[in-house]
Amino acid sequence: NPTTGANVPGWALTLENGVGAGEVRVQGAVTRGSNTYIVGAFTHGTGATGGRQYSRGLMRIASNGTPDRDWLAEVKGTVRSVDVSEDGATAYVAGNFDAYRTTTTSSATAISTAAGANLANPDWLPTWSNGPSYQQAVKQVGDRFWVGGSEHLNFSYDTHTYERLSTNITKSRGGDFQGYGATATELFAGSHANEFNYSGATNWPNVGTGWTAVDSIGWM
Repeated sequence: NPTTGANVPGWALTLENGVGAGEVRVQGAVTRGSNTYIVGAFTHGTGATGGRQYSRGLMRIASNGTPDRDWLAEVKGTVRSVDVSEDGATAYVAGNFDAYRTTTTSSATAISTAAGANLANPDWLPTWSNGPSYQQAVKQVGDRFWVGGSEHLNFSYDTHTYERLSTNITKSRGGDFQGYGATATELFAGSHANEFNYSGATNWPNVGTGWTAVDSIGWM
């Protein structure tokens, strides 16, 4: 209950992790309509009335706390962040993973919210700033979505074509981008960077000379 802080009666979700050391973590959540999407380290979920379902790393939960059996995901690794597009058609996830089901991914991917939880664009394999870096945050703002994380990058992509639209790299006392907040027209990016942000740079640690601006950054 957002007013009182009390638990919603009858809402109970039990999570399990059947891989690795079995540690269960939920690292992100977002609600669209009557559904809540959670991400983290888990493989199975069971609602208050039973119905144990396999949905690895990413799960859609109905308003009564029951995993959606028609939308079962399988992310091969840990997912750290999730956002759902403003039109509700696509779930964007970022983390430390290399496959979605049997399709190779690169620490971020887009998944259709239609029944089946299939990849929205199987050909989207983003190029990061330094190898197959893990990513920590994802957020849609207007006609683009943003991905931030290692190594010290904050990149944006077109929501329809997945074309990369902008790049930012922090350097010297740089640090990974770790969290986003947004208004309808602005993105707020939090990081542990405390020196310079290079707009237009695409690689770390060698930012080259193709960047367009250098600005001070104090953690965000």
